[in-house]
Amino acid sequence: MKRNLCCLFFAFIIHSTVFSQWVQTNGPIGAYTNQIVKSGAFLILNAGNGGIFRSSNNGASWEWSGWGLPCNEQVLALAEYNSTLYASISRSGIFFSTDNGASWRPINTGIQDKTFYSLFVDRINLFAGNSQGGMYYSGDNGTTWFDRSVGVTDMGFTSFLYFNSKLYAGGRSSTLSPSRALFETSDNGVTWKPIIIPGIGPNGVQSMVVKDGLFYVANDDTVFISSDGVIWNSTSVNTNASIVSMGVTGNSVYLTTSAGRYYVSPDNGVNWNLVQNTSTNAFANQVFFSNGKIIMSTNQGLYESFDSGATWQLNNTGITGLQIESFGENSNYIFSGTNDQGVFRSSDGGLNWELINTGINTFNSLHVTSIINVNDDMYLGTGDGVYKSTNNGNSWDFIFNPGVNISTHALDYDNGVLVTGASGTGIYISNDFGVTWTLASTNGINTGADYESIEIIGNTIIVSTNNSELFISENLGASWNNRSIPGGFSTTSDLQLINNKLYAATSRGLFVSDNLGVSWSLYHTDIKIINDIAIDGDKIYAATSTGVYVTNQALGEWYPLCEGLGIQYTNEIYIKDNVLLAGTFTSSVWRRFKILGGLPPEEDERTIGIDDLVLCPDIAEVNLASYVGLPTSARGAWMPSLSKNGFFSPGLDAEGTYKFVYENDLCGCEAYVKVNISLEGLFAGNDNDMTLCTVSDPVDLFERLGPYADEGGVWSPALASGTGVFDPKIDVQGIYTYTVTNNGCPNDFSEVNVTVSDNVDVGIGGDFVLCYSSTPINLFTLLGGTPDVGGEWIPKLSGGIDLFNPAIEKSGTYAYYFPDSECSNDKAEIRITLVTKANSGISNGAVQVCINSGGVDLFNALGASPDSGGSWSPSLASGTGFFNPKIDAPGLYTYTVENDCGTDIANIEVSIYESIKMDNYSISIEASENNRNTVTLDVDSTLQYEFSLDGIHFQREPVFYNVSGGAYTVMGREIAGCRYFEEKLLLVGYASFFTPNGDGVNDIWFIKGTSNQNYNLYIYDRYGNLLKNLQTAQGWDGTFNGRPLPSSDYWFKLVFEDGTSKLGHFALKR
Repeated sequence: MKRNLCCLFFAFIIHSTVFSQWVQTNGPIGAYTNQIVKSGAFLILNAGNGGIFRSSNNGASWEWSGWGLPCNEQVLALAEYNSTLYASISRSGIFFSTDNGASWRPINTGIQDKTFYSLFVDRINLFAGNSQGGMYYSGDNGTTWFDRSVGVTDMGFTSFLYFNSKLYAGGRSSTLSPSRALFETSDNGVTWKPIIIPGIGPNGVQSMVVKDGLFYVANDDTVFISSDGVIWNSTSVNTNASIVSMGVTGNSVYLTTSAGRYYVSPDNGVNWNLVQNTSTNAFANQVFFSNGKIIMSTNQGLYESFDSGATWQLNNTGITGLQIESFGENSNYIFSGTNDQGVFRSSDGGLNWELINTGINTFNSLHVTSIINVNDDMYLGTGDGVYKSTNNGNSWDFIFNPGVNISTHALDYDNGVLVTGASGTGIYISNDFGVTWTLASTNGINTGADYESIEIIGNTIIVSTNNSELFISENLGASWNNRSIPGGFSTTSDLQLINNKLYAATSRGLFVSDNLGVSWSLYHTDIKIINDIAIDGDKIYAATSTGVYVTNQALGEWYPLCEGLGIQYTNEIYIKDNVLLAGTFTSSVWRRFKILGGLPPEEDERTIGIDDLVLCPDIAEVNLASYVGLPTSARGAWMPSLSKNGFFSPGLDAEGTYKFVYENDLCGCEAYVKVNISLEGLFAGNDNDMTLCTVSDPVDLFERLGPYADEGGVWSPALASGTGVFDPKIDVQGIYTYTVTNNGCPNDFSEVNVTVSDNVDVGIGGDFVLCYSSTPINLFTLLGGTPDVGGEWIPKLSGGIDLFNPAIEKSGTYAYYFPDSECSNDKAEIRITLVTKANSGISNGAVQVCINSGGVDLFNALGASPDSGGSWSPSLASGTGFFNPKIDAPGLYTYTVENDCGTDIANIEVSIYESIKMDNYSISIEASENNRNTVTLDVDSTLQYEFSLDGIHFQREPVFYNVSGGAYTVMGREIAGCRYFEEKLLLVGYASFFTPNGDGVNDIWFIKGTSNQNYNLYIYDRYGNLLKNLQTAQGWDGTFNGRPLPSSDYWFKLVFEDGTSKLGHFALKR
């Protein structure tokens, strides 16, 4: 297909949709931000309840990166070692990532339900501070965990580090004991030793750091410094607030504190220089230094400085981790209130958001729980009073101050009356758009509570409190009636009065009353924690602790709207035109199309915010991942599959709906995005080449354009058929162009290149024998007959089109054919057999043959796998290669073998010998108490031997029994060979009695013979008294200290120099 001019159409067509998946909007941006670590080319951010985000551009922008982490859980600690990330998740143990945070897996066997406030990693060692006190340790990257809390169960550890080869853990004791703030261990927490820091306060250790051999410990606004962990010096930083964290940058130590401040010490803690972030008064949780940039993480998001902290800018781009508390709108904007970062607005239906806090000056007032539109002016109910804007939120005026630490969370308006609930005070009413406020009657209403929700319709005011109470006034607050929902405690977070039916969204489900709360009925038995509702005709949408649900007032059954959003904790639900907005607890705002039609809802073919993709047929491939805005960390697959993964190619891929399904569910539900793709105009198909024979049947060229080519085009040059049918007997070979005419898109055309060929001749095959050492040969020259050139060989030849290299190719059949020819399917087969040069084995070998042996086959002595069938010179008596030493003469024998590749010879020198002394034998002796010995001769050989103790009498059994002490000549000889061994042997023996009577016969008792070791000989009487200590070869005359001993039994102990010993006894007779 030719690529001329190309055009791309983007069409957004409103369909009658019944269901579609949720898509996260681009805000409001921000989060409670904490640790930042670097992993590979990414910065990784702990955003607390918002999860984990990562940045590939040094923090300029961020993307959510929490696939695999539990839903609705807070990230409490983040650590990195060698590009492996570890995250502590509340009530869910510890998770890790080896792909820079793109995906996470648990390593929490045994700790999966535990919460850890701190985390420290060093190589394969992990230490985690338990929220219940103490710590856990893993020495194998988290595969197994051990409780290492003995002696420190009262400790809430906040910080770990190594100093002087010891691990230090710091934190605060539940007893607030200053002596239990810092501990050290040398055995990974098996034992702990408390470290006393004089002067440290009961709040213990907030943070620790080591630099240049100095150990820094932060407590409240004081830093303690030690060079040995024993002696400590303190310095007060005068922060007027507690130190939050410490770290090292360059040659300096830094610490962070409240009001956007951090301090830097370039002189080992002697002086601390203040760096003030004038853009915020939030707590500075951490400062991170990266490539000339400083990033400060705070409870109100990230601030960055490019001039060493002189100026700061808020930059939360891509960080969608806020808790949404309210929605509202006027004719120009949608507004969203957050838990602690103020109010945002959107001009494009909730897709993008901007922060608009000008005039909102207190921290409590950043908690925006109600947004009300009065004649296009906007009013905010906050944690610190009521605010008003007359310019779409460009600035805000503080119009109602209820008092110090008094909130006005609930705010509503109807028919000229503003009403709000002031916590601990009562209900205030304004009839002049907030200029003045009057406290309504306190009679019959609890004024000591915090007011959760308020609704005003005409003269009726309905108020819920955080004490599970509900009050109704039908006279604009002149009097009140308690209309609380019976059945137990429940918080009512939203009230709506529509058509005289009162709806109450509570922590026990949705309750409905037809008589202003005189009686209540539970809407459905499937009780959910409902935080907010939105009523749209006969449908009720509910924001709950497990996501968003919809029901029909007639059915009363809740249907989850789960895909994309999952079961995330959702605070608010809002309807804008045909779009639903969901304000979540941890991930800002999501949106989707609302339900049009009946229930249960059916899946729509589009994803909100993703326009239909309309393409011209001749457009190049389109990257769908970029078009739909998939994050770089997205893992999943397109359905149906594409010809090229992630790319749509007209002509190769069919138009229709394409769905990207994420590899992992999001918070318990399938996550996906969809895009509808259609082609505008006619498609001429794809270029093609084809070869026909002169005898082939006619072919329709249109069928060669591919499955997506449109009919109705024109062929040029014209074919004899007048259509697209090509007849090789009539039409001329060449390029035929197919053109379709389009309106809006360029005309499209494709080409079919037709070649007409005569029949081909493959020649005649044959059988051939080649040597491996032969030079490469052209197989084409081996073909018989008159083959045509230009064919191919199968299998393909590595040496070229026709070149067969025996050193590379293998024996086998090689077929010559024309694969692209439709004129012939014939093949000519060349069958190649490769042979090697004859192998006679290894020359110049030598064989020694014992004269007593039966002979040897000289062929087996050649080695190197010689070829059989050769001849020996001189010839042997056996007529083969068998040499008989009793017949054949010693000398040089030559073995000759030959084949088609040459002749080879090998020589063997044969000699005859009569005897060979051997050393591969062993002698073992087992002594017995009866003065008899067993001698065993062991030869390391499979040949047969015979054995002797005197060189005269031989036996085949290698064991000699009942051998008395004395001197022996041990021999062994090969029965049918020339190998032998001979060795002198002395055996230990002794007489069973002796008669020391001076007659010269048997007067001395001694050891007969011995081994090759010296020994000591000890003589004892029957009572165990030592009588004599003798050395090797000495005897005993039966006396003790020169006095003859009486006839009796006596005992001896023989101890050899290798430590072995022998016991026995003998008799002395007189």
